[in-house]
Amino acid sequence: MAEYVYWRKWNEPDQHGVSVLEQALKKSGWRGPRETGAQRLQHVLDCGRAKREEYRHG
Repeated sequence: MAEYVYWRKWNEPDQHGVSVLEQALKKSGWRGPRETGAQRLQHVLDCGRAKREEYRHG
């Protein structure tokens, strides 16, 4: 139960919508979860689709 109290305190957003936890993670250089192979592939496919649309309409 005590862990939840700490988690809630660290996770509570300030007036700018940023929690103490997020601030600490950003200071430490953490950039968020790594992109998975599937996410990378989807990004490449989406970019290719956008370029084809642009070519077709351009």
